[in-house]
Amino acid sequence: VLCNLFAAFSEKYISIIVSRALIGVCIGLNSNAIGIFAASESSSVRVSQQSISIANIVYAIGTGWVALLGYLIIDTTGWRLFVALSTVPIAIPAIIMLQ
Repeated sequence: VLCNLFAAFSEKYISIIVSRALIGVCIGLNSNAIGIFAASESSSVRVSQQSISIANIVYAIGTGWVALLGYLIIDTTGWRLFVALSTVPIAIPAIIMLQ
């Protein structure tokens, strides 16, 4: 979340590259495949199927949201607002988990 906001408000090209690289590293370290694998191995078939289906639906909705947001915002207001607004869906679960 912080790296995404840093990229949205950065003034220099190198800071954008560094923040986006850090975002990529964090995404790689937070592998959701491990969680899905653990859920499927430690629960019943029905719960496993539901959890994997829900995870895939959430990823699909998130991908569609970012594509729609990019289509509507980038041409009119620029990429900075797009990057800042794409932080909102990430920030909501982060805030909930911190409480």
